[in-house]
Amino acid sequence: MIDYLVVTVPGVPAPKPRQTQRDKWKPSAAVQRYRAYADELKWATRQAMRSIKPLNGPIMLSALFVLPAPANWGPEVRAKAASGEILHIDKPDLKNLVAGLEDALNGIAWWDDAQITDYGHIAKRLDDGKGPRTFFIATPVGQELGYPQGEGARLGHVKGQVT
Repeated sequence: MIDYLVVTVPGVPAPKPRQTQRDKWKPSAAVQRYRAYADELKWATRQAMRSIKPLNGPIMLSALFVLPAPANWGPEVRAKAASGEILHIDKPDLKNLVAGLEDALNGIAWWDDAQITDYGHIAKRLDDGKGPRTFFIATPVGQELGYPQGEGARLGHVKGQVT
């Protein structure tokens, strides 16, 4: 059994769309984007977990969704976005990004997203020059785990050392 899960998935994060009956037979563009993104999340998580079973018990989820800056932004504005001076305040909504992550990984990272009882730091940011991506950490509730550098430090986790 693993004690924690840390995964980075390159690519543009897609929010969970509201699906209609019609989307079963003729999926909308939003549904197609989400399904492709969910497939990438599943693949990367399976690679990280290898043949290990999903996490059991209550889980704390932290996530960072890095989205591309709008194409019409100039280099000065992009530099400010990369440094964190400008935050992502447009769509997609953060709650829909989280819902998509939770639902996509049912049966893979955790048995059911109902196990997620706590959230650590959840954020959406603009591309910092490393490309759009999704980064998430799933840990059993109450486990001491620190993230001294990299994406974890960006999420504000600096409690201890990863052993």
